[in-house]
Amino acid sequence: MGQTIVQKVLAKKSGQSEVHPGEILYPKFDLSVIHEVPVVEFWEELKAVGVTKLARPEDMLVVSDHEIPINTLKAAERTKKTKELMKELGIKRFIRPGCHGIQHQVTLEQGYVLPGMLITVFDIHCLNMGALGAVSVPVVYEYPTVMATGTIWVKVPETIRINLHGKMQLGVSVRDVIHYVMKEVGAEAADYRMVDFSGPAVKEMSIFERMILCGVIVEIGAKSAIVEPDEKTLAYIKERAKFPYEVVKNDKDAKFERVYDFDISNIEPMVALPPSPDNVAPLTEVIGKKIDSAYIGSCASGTLEELRAAAQVMKNRIVHPDVFCLVVPSTQEVFREAADEGIISTFIKAGCHVIGPTCAPCFGAINQMADGDTRIATSTRNDRGRMGSFNSDIYLASAVTVAAAAVKGSITDPREFLR
Repeated sequence: MGQTIVQKVLAKKSGQSEVHPGEILYPKFDLSVIHEVPVVEFWEELKAVGVTKLARPEDMLVVSDHEIPINTLKAAERTKKTKELMKELGIKRFIRPGCHGIQHQVTLEQGYVLPGMLITVFDIHCLNMGALGAVSVPVVYEYPTVMATGTIWVKVPETIRINLHGKMQLGVSVRDVIHYVMKEVGAEAADYRMVDFSGPAVKEMSIFERMILCGVIVEIGAKSAIVEPDEKTLAYIKERAKFPYEVVKNDKDAKFERVYDFDISNIEPMVALPPSPDNVAPLTEVIGKKIDSAYIGSCASGTLEELRAAAQVMKNRIVHPDVFCLVVPSTQEVFREAADEGIISTFIKAGCHVIGPTCAPCFGAINQMADGDTRIATSTRNDRGRMGSFNSDIYLASAVTVAAAAVKGSITDPREFLR
């Protein structure tokens, strides 16, 4: 029986010819990524149990994205200690402020993520790395184990294949597609699975769309997600790749636990209702819901394509006077390109507040919500208290839906702004 991409990658990184679902492995990761906030705390934990050095500091990458811009004294002191500790521990790979972006996108943009790689990341929202044919394994509080040993146990997952056919309607985006897929597949089928996206509609998608497709599926429990590398993949990495790489594809007789086929031609705009990102419903169920704020950004959006689409809605229009709309490009490169194209100017003329790349709004470090507030956002999660008050509501939707709601002052169908 043939092997899937995840089986092939895990086998190679574990020194085996093949592996099978259910096996427990301790593979060698090509890269381990962590953002700047927990480095000091994790090292203190390791020192407390007698660890004196990192196992593989040469393969670690620290990304500045969570406390950017620094807005508290505690954050300033932590950032200073992190930089000092990196020198002490021999961590040389660092994406610093000013050349930064949200880690799950900037690592692809700057050539750290490549086909065939096995990458572990401190953050569950790293599955978008599969857009380039890499296998990403999210860890959270187990990350100190990776720092101390260079590895962590991984159970070989079953792979489910999701084939997408057809073409999206005007006003429907890849975020609507993945919300629809999540609703149809459900957590029971996706939990601890590798999700392999394929089909003619996926082949037509850009790398940025594939990033959103892979990244959002984690919210129904997927262990990882991937798109088999193709000519678009190779074109994207041609001038970016920092390391040698190997394109890994599924064997023709690879076994998938389940195969789903979806025609995306008839998908309507979708929305994730509070209080969880898998609580997905058609947008029509909440049209007219008044909002207090809107947010376009995060690792699930903020790409140049997303900003272009949102700006198309906002051009020659004004954000509703009762709404605060925040726009956050995902990386500095995206910010620059959006400025060069006049997209940033469109947002400013519309009355949006635009800031540089940061994860901070997504977990409430800035732009917090008060009791009773309602927000619509392109971010990753909408659980209670995520962006401020526990007594506030967050709706998750596509960039065009968020932009349309910001203009109207209530959740609305974006297609009426695009016809």
